[in-house]
Amino acid sequence: MRNYFIKKQNKIKEIKRNKKAFTLVEVMLYTAILSIFLLSMTSFVNSVIAAQAKNRIILDVERQGEYISSIIYKKIVNAESINYPVLTTNNSLSLNTNDSNLNPTIISITNNKITIKEGTAEPVNLNSGNIIAQNLNFTENSFANSPENISATFTLKVDSVSSKAEFNYDQDFYVDASKRY
Repeated sequence: MRNYFIKKQNKIKEIKRNKKAFTLVEVMLYTAILSIFLLSMTSFVNSVIAAQAKNRIILDVERQGEYISSIIYKKIVNAESINYPVLTTNNSLSLNTNDSNLNPTIISITNNKITIKEGTAEPVNLNSGNIIAQNLNFTENSFANSPENISATFTLKVDSVSSKAEFNYDQDFYVDASKRY
């Protein structure tokens, strides 16, 4: 039995002597592979975040453009009379409505904001602080014996100090409306 324990001890010592650890080259190789994997994952996450930021900006510009377009359309369609522009292109539009308290209703651009002023009330900005409005133009497109037709065009863009592509976006909008008879 003593021989058996001696053999077991010798076998354990032999196993301990033959046990190998990682070499420096293996550790460096594993570290390099892990670094490349982490770098690629970081790059992927950054590109996903940039795409989300760009999509948020595009959505914000489109929503505000649709909102402004719908306000302009509704005001023209429901107007009792259109005062301005008359056979010309201009950056403001004056309308009269059935409610004398809202006369005149003026849609214009001031300090990169599209505003609507109804009667004696203060002008209300239709676009938010981070969106710049440019090139607001109203054109009368009416023909003789036809309803008064006005088209409006404007551009919305993001007010960004960054030169990164994901933070720069602009879009043109077009509205065409005829006054009801």
